[in-house]
Amino acid sequence: MKRRPSSQPEIPLTSTSDVAFLLLIFFLVAASTGTDRGRKLDLPSTEKTTEPIKEATNLEITVGAETLKAGETELADIDELKAVVRDHLADRTEPSERVVMVNTAEEVTYQRWSDVFVAIETSGGIPVPQIEEGESGPSQE
Repeated sequence: MKRRPSSQPEIPLTSTSDVAFLLLIFFLVAASTGTDRGRKLDLPSTEKTTEPIKEATNLEITVGAETLKAGETELADIDELKAVVRDHLADRTEPSERVVMVNTAEEVTYQRWSDVFVAIETSGGIPVPQIEEGESGPSQE
């Protein structure tokens, strides 16, 4: 019995060069030749205005368990609070001018806090709670 001579199979490399050439052409065509100019922005001008800047004078409400103050003025009840807020905001049209800051004592219940916020909102104000760092806000009683 004669043995056949074993031959090593060869991998044809002619198609490898074709693939490399096609990849080179693909990347050349796909690459962008235009320069990136970024995004167009509409920047504000640097002209100085002669208008005086209005200083914000926000109304400050302090809510205690049994007390209610507008600035340093003691208020009797929620209805008086509504009147004070309406008077203070009568000539203000911009939302940033209608801010009412609300400082709340720790012992204030959530119901009282909510009543004050609703009163401010129905009077045209935008209530903003002033919470000290570490405070938890009104109690949930």
